[in-house]
Amino acid sequence: MNKLIKATILITGVSSLGKLLGFLREVAYAKYFGATSLMDAFVVANMIPITFGGILQIGMITAFIPIYSQYVSQNRINDARNLINTLITTLVLILTAICSISFLSAETIIKIISPGFNQETVSMAASLFQILLPIVVMSALLGVFSAVQQAEEEFFFPPFAGLVYNFSVIAFLVAFHSYFDIQAIAMAVSLGVLLQVMIQWIGLRRIGIRLKFNIDIKNEGVIRVFSLAIPLGLWASVDYLNLFTVRILASSLPEGSISALSYANGLNTATVAMLIIPFLTVLYPRLSTLYFSGDEKKYLNTLSLAIRMILFIMIPLMAYLILFSKPIIQILFERGAFTPQATALTVTALQFFTLGLLGTGIIELLNRAFYAQQDTKTPVIVSFIIVSVNLCMGIILINYLSHGGLALANSIANSIGMLILVIILKRRMIFLEKRQIAVSMIKVIVACFFMVGFSGLMFQYLENVMLALGLPLRLSIASLVGAGTYIAVSYLVKSAELKYFQGMIIRVFNNYGYFR
Repeated sequence: MNKLIKATILITGVSSLGKLLGFLREVAYAKYFGATSLMDAFVVANMIPITFGGILQIGMITAFIPIYSQYVSQNRINDARNLINTLITTLVLILTAICSISFLSAETIIKIISPGFNQETVSMAASLFQILLPIVVMSALLGVFSAVQQAEEEFFFPPFAGLVYNFSVIAFLVAFHSYFDIQAIAMAVSLGVLLQVMIQWIGLRRIGIRLKFNIDIKNEGVIRVFSLAIPLGLWASVDYLNLFTVRILASSLPEGSISALSYANGLNTATVAMLIIPFLTVLYPRLSTLYFSGDEKKYLNTLSLAIRMILFIMIPLMAYLILFSKPIIQILFERGAFTPQATALTVTALQFFTLGLLGTGIIELLNRAFYAQQDTKTPVIVSFIIVSVNLCMGIILINYLSHGGLALANSIANSIGMLILVIILKRRMIFLEKRQIAVSMIKVIVACFFMVGFSGLMFQYLENVMLALGLPLRLSIASLVGAGTYIAVSYLVKSAELKYFQGMIIRVFNNYGYFR
């Protein structure tokens, strides 16, 4: 458990710094290009490379680890090394061919995914799409590189590479945005992903992995990885397919709508990636080990604790983002080309996206719970239900709430998906701590009620009496009051999750020689 805590702290620390730079990257996007047709063109052009890149990374990481770990545990080191080299060779050859065809068909692809764009925006998006295509191949490499390092319990380089990616994108934009205009973003993103590949390659060499070209179409391990990765990729595609749906429908909305949705969704996604994914990254191998060791009680207790921790973190975060959405967007983005009108568009999208934040976090956890049981079908089926609900609700709500309706449809779909997964898991296994989960949720809601009240009143007081402090400082003070209130009320109602956090912090300090 101590190793689990250390790894979680390491990943969280480096990832948090990377996500902070990710926020600054979005700030740079907003400052130089705002919520305009140029930014809309980039967001659409980036959809396919990022979608397939993300699916490949998630699919490779989740499918590769158990097979590679099995080879290593059986002392089949040569087979493990051949698996790495053959898988990488196969992916590079297949994806290079696909990207070459896509490069030649760029404008047709853009017209299909953005039917509401005019010809000028289509042409711009197509040129950006061609610059971004190499990301697909490099993302597959990143997926395999990350999987190998996680299996070897080397957790530093993947999040560190993400940190370098964000820094390099920001630096390139600052230096070259005036020379290349909107193409600067596409160039910066492609360069950033290349740097990620180089850094993770260093990570592989550190653990003794040497890469070489190897073709073996009958490699048993590669076949097994693809057999698992395909359904995993289908599951992973749900978030991206939801965004595809949102952006295809949004292409017919006024200029800036796609960009506003992108900024708001990016903020929500970064929140989950910073607070939830590092914990789940380390938890997943542990869940697999507990399940296959036959210790069902410990498996369920660990899963129940994870659910309670997500509730403890995500519910107050949702309340905070909805309550302070406008000042957050103003502080992060409203400068340069990002106008007050763009702020209004983004605030609306953020509030509606935030309603689905809890569903997203729980889905991330429960999907891993199914994968730990080697059940890939259930998450895939539920994923398609989520996409279908999102599409249907989006078509309906866009007529009433414009781009806000698309964000709300996404949240509704994720919430429904969460409920379906909970019901399926409940029928399959008995939750040993159902009562504890319910009690914890009630305590969290009570603490949130006081948090919202005190922080909201403090912000309103500062707005009316102390405008000279400046918006960032006013929001910081209100946020500290809210956080202090949440912790204090959680302590008074004897929150088990707060005690767990306290114990975790003490154990970490003890591990490094403090409090002794």
